[in-house]
Amino acid sequence: MIRFTLRSLLVLGIAGGLGACAFGDFEGVNAKSRTLSTETPQGVSSNRYIAFRAGKRKVGGFGSIGVPRDLHAPFRMEVTAGVFEEDRRPGGGFLYAEVADLADGFRLGARAEDDGLVAFAHHTSGGATAVLGEIPFPVAALLDLAIEHDGAEILYLAREHGSGPYELVALAPDDGGTPRAPRLGVEGLSHGGEFGFDDYRLVTGAPPVDPTPREAVAILAFEAGDLQVEALHGLDGLSPDIEGARRLVSASIGRLDEAILALEGLGSAAPSGVAKRLGKARSRALRAERKLEGCGIPRRALRAIEAALVQEGLAALLLRSGEEG
Repeated sequence: MIRFTLRSLLVLGIAGGLGACAFGDFEGVNAKSRTLSTETPQGVSSNRYIAFRAGKRKVGGFGSIGVPRDLHAPFRMEVTAGVFEEDRRPGGGFLYAEVADLADGFRLGARAEDDGLVAFAHHTSGGATAVLGEIPFPVAALLDLAIEHDGAEILYLAREHGSGPYELVALAPDDGGTPRAPRLGVEGLSHGGEFGFDDYRLVTGAPPVDPTPREAVAILAFEAGDLQVEALHGLDGLSPDIEGARRLVSASIGRLDEAILALEGLGSAAPSGVAKRLGKARSRALRAERKLEGCGIPRRALRAIEAALVQEGLAALLLRSGEEG
């Protein structure tokens, strides 16, 4: 399992495409990290989460975070999402997690209704969207959402946050032959309403069977990024594991070396700009490795790791699309 910190998720969102635009009365909603503090018997507890919040005078706010990862069946992704602050409970709109390619989209969402949330499942194909099912959670402020592919079907799963087993919202047949890209987002937020996401978890299956040479390079870039995400997770919190993070960053440099060598093997078939991105990623990772060899708060190492993640994500996008950059 890869557990994404808020820093890594927002950084990967930059590479994967932070979707937020404005059209007329509709407002683009940017993703921001916010802190929620609550009183507990042990004192004040703080929790950081990613928030999409609409402006007070705007309607129809929307935005999304795309994570540059190819999900090959079988896979499972999970996220905790919903209303973190009751005074920001939306009067309309919805949040969603989805996996999609150019032809099909599988979206598991939730909308606020009275004092609770309603989970729903959609499948979009050929421009048409079908509602597959929904389950109300009458008193839930937060839901744990999961999209799972077992190789033959997409399972849409939801439960009240931290409760018992997941409930099946819907099933959709899918042969798993096409890799899917994950995305988190919101639509229809208005008048200061907010939805948030926390604790994004990604469990992927095996890489594709017989990947093309270009796919093989992208897989190595993803593997380097996943090691760096783990390093960021180890550096997050009050007791950072600096040595563990250094070892993970060192391993990611090895993956990048393999990716650069594999890219050279593509010759003239290599998309323009990928070598530059991978080289920058390796340079940033080397910088992070040096910073982690010292002592103290590794802030510069964090920034260097984040910079490497952006470059790897951009390289992977170029390898997917073949676009120059």
